[in-house]
Amino acid sequence: MSQKKKPTPAARTLVVGDVHGCYTELMDLLDKAAVGSGDRVVFVGDLINRGPDNRQVLDFVQSSPQSRSVMGNHEYNLLRYYRGETRELKNSYQRLIQELGRDFGYYMDFVAQFPYALELDEALVIHAGVRPGLPLSEQDPEDLVNLRALGPEGIPWYEFYTGQKPIIFGHWVRLEPLVLKNAIGLDTGCVYGGQLSGVWLPDFEIVSVPARDIYVYKPDKAYLYKG
Repeated sequence: MSQKKKPTPAARTLVVGDVHGCYTELMDLLDKAAVGSGDRVVFVGDLINRGPDNRQVLDFVQSSPQSRSVMGNHEYNLLRYYRGETRELKNSYQRLIQELGRDFGYYMDFVAQFPYALELDEALVIHAGVRPGLPLSEQDPEDLVNLRALGPEGIPWYEFYTGQKPIIFGHWVRLEPLVLKNAIGLDTGCVYGGQLSGVWLPDFEIVSVPARDIYVYKPDKAYLYKG
């Protein structure tokens, strides 16, 4: 009599918010989420800068076949500098270049492969925002990595978004993940002492872990600090 095979678990995707070099918290999140070998991990960009372990984060994403990331504004800014398109960089980027050392070009060639958007079965993944009325293919890359609000009133872009799939994004730091019908914001300020957050697809289940430290102190992010 033949044994019945166990059903193969359905493939899942964990979309992860802005890591900013917080490798330890990334491992905490993957552990808490119980990410398996058959699961996919997608990042909303800003893997690097400001945090303590940028090289380890890049190495993890590059060495994990099931991992992908879209372009964040911090990758975008560093890539423009690497290509000679700008000569100005803030101090945090200069420290990051020193951390990457002789491998800076190697990592930039890897980052250059990041798309500005990923379309998943259940959602679209970008770093920042989109302008209303334009298909994804016609959005300005500058907006995809930088946009937060529209018009002189500063209305959040997602209040205008009416696409068929919800957009999962980062870039805009909040105390808790933003969960709306048409958009999910995952930047919960890990590098500032907040949390690192992700969302499981297809169930849209949020998972978060606390930061182990305040790696960058900013008075305007005081709402994130615990204690």
